[in-house]
Amino acid sequence: MKIPLTYEEASKRYPNRVAKLMAEFRANEGKSKTKVLKGGAETVKWYITYGMRVGPNSRQERQELSIAAFCEKNVFASFGGTVNRYWHASVKFDKVPQEVLDAYKESENTREEARRFAASMSPQERKAKVNGLLKSLRVSPGFVEIRHVNDVQGE
Repeated sequence: MKIPLTYEEASKRYPNRVAKLMAEFRANEGKSKTKVLKGGAETVKWYITYGMRVGPNSRQERQELSIAAFCEKNVFASFGGTVNRYWHASVKFDKVPQEVLDAYKESENTREEARRFAASMSPQERKAKVNGLLKSLRVSPGFVEIRHVNDVQGE
């Protein structure tokens, strides 16, 4: 997942990381035939990327731990910048930043709302919703439907 940051946000919250990545970009600039940093740090696209370690007990851990404790244990994050589509650099965080915690909390709330919505539906409503979603997917390019023999016999 990627959380975009403006230069102002990045330089205010993570000035040492911005300086480190800018030094790395400048060091690599001599290796390029074109000027990489034409406008300085303001032209860099700053972001935070994060991902999650998934294991056999992840769902159980999520229920037992607070969101902050779960994220500290299972989420990894890094601060990065992109000058153009070829020049990237990043620095890992030792501790999960607040932006990632906020994004994870928001995704948890969205997932919980979806679970409640699905639980409140009757079996007929659920089947109609699934069939509607499948109908829209079937016309999209690249979608492949694999049907199990038992599913076909049941119709």
